[in-house]
Amino acid sequence: MVTWETPAEFFAKAEAEYPQPPVWVGELYLELHRATLTSQAKTKQGNRRSESLLREAELWAATAAVRAGVPYPYERLDRIWKTVLLHQFHDILPGRRSRGCTGRRAGRTSSWRAS
Repeated sequence: MVTWETPAEFFAKAEAEYPQPPVWVGELYLELHRATLTSQAKTKQGNRRSESLLREAELWAATAAVRAGVPYPYERLDRIWKTVLLHQFHDILPGRRSRGCTGRRAGRTSSWRAS
């Protein structure tokens, strides 16, 4: 049976049922979790390509800044990196995203198109 209750009620009952639960301290590293599997290979390939192209853009921008005094495009690269990182959300890369706004946005805001 499912009952609706507040988080405080749930945790009070859980604590009463299991008063000394084990506590994990530090980073939770899943040793057997080695990759993000996907049903959307083009999405994952596009993500990796975006990372590679951004790294190359950063290297060329830094070279141009040092050698020719060209202003480094920090704000633009930062904005693009944040978009790429948003697309790495755990439901987009493996293909569990719905065909709702997240999926449409990921395809619209990238240089690659998820199919």
